[in-house]
Amino acid sequence: MKNIHKIIFISLLLFISFDGISNTKQKAKLQTTSFKVSGNCGMCKETIETAVKVKGVKSATWNEESQMIKVVYQPGAIGEDKLHKLIAASGYDTEKVKASDKAYFDLPGCCQYARAEKTVAETAPPKFENAPVALTPTPTIAGVSPLKQIFDSYFAIKDALVKTDGANASALATILVSELNTLKLDSLTPAEKEAWTKVEKDLKFDAEHISETKDAGHQRDHFGTFSKNMMLLMKASKPTEKVYYQHCPMFNNGKGADWLSKESSIKNPYYGNKMLTCGKTVETIQ
Repeated sequence: MKNIHKIIFISLLLFISFDGISNTKQKAKLQTTSFKVSGNCGMCKETIETAVKVKGVKSATWNEESQMIKVVYQPGAIGEDKLHKLIAASGYDTEKVKASDKAYFDLPGCCQYARAEKTVAETAPPKFENAPVALTPTPTIAGVSPLKQIFDSYFAIKDALVKTDGANASALATILVSELNTLKLDSLTPAEKEAWTKVEKDLKFDAEHISETKDAGHQRDHFGTFSKNMMLLMKASKPTEKVYYQHCPMFNNGKGADWLSKESSIKNPYYGNKMLTCGKTVETIQ
């Protein structure tokens, strides 16, 4: 009986030792690299880090101030060159790979960082010293509505409210107010003009109120009516990609409220993490 206990004990020690050695070897396979990635804000951070959330990457952290990303990865599963390419594909220049002009201009207005080397077409927006990058107008691209930058700013505000980030929502709304005030009517299609004349006043009213406070609760009160008017403008614009019109039945004392999203999954801007998935898609605009 004693011999059996001794065998079990020795076997257990061998298993623990082997498991420890195995874990040590696995950790030894991980490498860490750091390199520069251009960007502006918290939205940029989320996009950049998400771009490299792939097989072989254990963690990725981008610092807004230093513009450096730190990636812990397995060299056997992914190479450092691939990391650069993935980030560039999402619209952000790295120190080795430059994003395409299309990927860059597809970024929301507030995320269009000042590029170190300007290889974009001559129609690209001029760079003004000390001017906020987010206010730089997106160049006109064939088939793309001049309202696109306004829609991108709207989606950015929505994402900020999902995170209950009133300060960021206020800053983004300030940019949006400028975009609404500088929109040229003659650049719109007849359908867009008709919708714009109906919603212009209310859009500016709600955008201004969102910009004037950092209280997410007050911002959400205005975001409801803001979203309804933005939906009318979105339908008239006929987006090239699917946009989902979603509904929260509980907001505003059970009266409900709507919002627009570029993703089908529900991320509620009226309650954030408290009830993140509360709601449903009621219409798909395309």
